[in-house]
Amino acid sequence: MGPLRWAAVAVTSIACGGPTGPTVASVAGTYNAVEFTITGFTGEAVDYLALGGSVVLTLDGDGASDGTFAMPGGTHSVPLSGTWTLTDSVVAVHIDSDEYPGDMTFQVGDRQLAGGGGWPDAYLSLRLVKGTATYRENAYE
Repeated sequence: MGPLRWAAVAVTSIACGGPTGPTVASVAGTYNAVEFTITGFTGEAVDYLALGGSVVLTLDGDGASDGTFAMPGGTHSVPLSGTWTLTDSVVAVHIDSDEYPGDMTFQVGDRQLAGGGGWPDAYLSLRLVKGTATYRENAYE
């Protein structure tokens, strides 16, 4: 394997948390929603991010979570205080609130989390990007 290929392997390992997968240290950080939809019992998905909603989730290295889940127009906001764990490449988040899906799971990607949680009659789907993300009519900068 040439030096360029070894460099690519090293950079990929560092960005994704190492050769054994993501670590608590590599996953910890603040994430912003770039996709935020809720699918109701009718099967129709509503894009709440496009309507002005937002989700910011912070995963601390000590297993605590924090952040805000805000519906469009500032009509309703729920704190995302709780706990999180990492198992293989899956982040499980438990939010200490009756107003929010208490348990959510996310697949860990390169600087992003994809997944969500649900209520009995609806499913919340999120794609969260680590750091600053800007939403602009289905294009992300």
